[in-house]
Amino acid sequence: MLEGDAQSESDPEEDPESDAEPSAASDDDPDADIKLADFISTLDTSSKKRKLEEGSADKASKKRAILQDRTEAGPEGEFGTKSGSKPLTLSDLIAPTSSLSQSTKALQSKTKSALSAPLPQRTQDRIDREAAYEQTKQEVQKWAPTMKRVREAEHLAFPLQGPASGKKGTSNADVIDRFQPSTEMESAISSLLRAANLHTDAAVAEAENTLTAATISEEDLAARRAQLRLNRELMFRADIKAKRVAKIKSKAYRRMKKRDKEKQKEAAAELGLDEGDEVDRIQAEVARAKERATLRHRTTGKWAKTMRNKGEMEEEEMSAVKTLQDRAELLRRKIAGGDESSDDDDSHGEERDIQELEELGQIEPLTDAKGIMGMKFMREAVARANRETGLMADEARLEMLGLQLDSGAENSMGDEVVGGNLGRRIYKPGQVQPTASGDIL
Repeated sequence: MLEGDAQSESDPEEDPESDAEPSAASDDDPDADIKLADFISTLDTSSKKRKLEEGSADKASKKRAILQDRTEAGPEGEFGTKSGSKPLTLSDLIAPTSSLSQSTKALQSKTKSALSAPLPQRTQDRIDREAAYEQTKQEVQKWAPTMKRVREAEHLAFPLQGPASGKKGTSNADVIDRFQPSTEMESAISSLLRAANLHTDAAVAEAENTLTAATISEEDLAARRAQLRLNRELMFRADIKAKRVAKIKSKAYRRMKKRDKEKQKEAAAELGLDEGDEVDRIQAEVARAKERATLRHRTTGKWAKTMRNKGEMEEEEMSAVKTLQDRAELLRRKIAGGDESSDDDDSHGEERDIQELEELGQIEPLTDAKGIMGMKFMREAVARANRETGLMADEARLEMLGLQLDSGAENSMGDEVVGGNLGRRIYKPGQVQPTASGDIL
């Protein structure tokens, strides 16, 4: 600093001499001004020195302040040091890492080599079945003593296990029966209920009936009972009608099915067939069609007349003629309607069922009910139930009538013979030729 000050003091003294030298030289040398400017630029001015001194002061002020260490008491743990006068050692700092290594030990991979190839599917399935068998076997062996006792017992009483003792008293009735008041308020309420004879449901119902009988006269009570009886009857009348309609439908259906089955049996017996022989049945139908086409059942045919005029006949010819006569008689009996008498009882039963269904289908008028049955929604419910029952009865009646019409049409088509309904056309003089629609080819 002293040297700088001395230099600064000597500079002003040297400046006049230096200034004088260039000025003297400037008169002689034309480039003196340029040289002077270059010389001045190379000199250290006082302003640069001042800036350097200010920069050094700022650097000194920006240095980090060193604070004194602070110590405070705290609990000993993983992130804290021990308190007290005992010095801190390296083992104190390493202790938390031991538990951390144990916790991360499970995450470390033990297999350093590649995984082995899986077993074949068949082998893996066999191993799974063996493991499942062992587990099931252990579970089943628990019941071996029980099953042995059951097999050796002379008689068994079911259920084999009685009711568990722990489940006793779980229902509301058991809880109420075993209830014992434990507090003063419960004791007071129980004593009041017993005094009023209201401690059980039966007692409450009896008290209500007694109160009702005391406040209502005998005539009103009888009318109320009659009204309740009518309400119950209205509620269940629709159900009774529906059950009756279903019963009639079932009975009529069974009757008709039975009649059809009997007819099938008779037809099979006439053809000499068993019930389950479908192939023979088809063949018999084919033979029947051929018979009707050739008129082999008619005894007025050419072959029949030849057999009658022949006189003596052989055994085979006699059996053929007899078979022809039997078939003609059977066909004549069918045409005459000999089987209608067997269906009289069934037809009368169907007529009775139809009449009963008509009665059930009639909607009964609603009476002026009182109480809950007199409300609008109850009256609508009763009317809706009556309409549904009536519809069911009408459907059943129409179905039975349709079945009767179908069966009558089948009988008329199969048994009756209309004029001109011939097996084949016959052309003779003086006979009306049937139309093409009446021929059966």
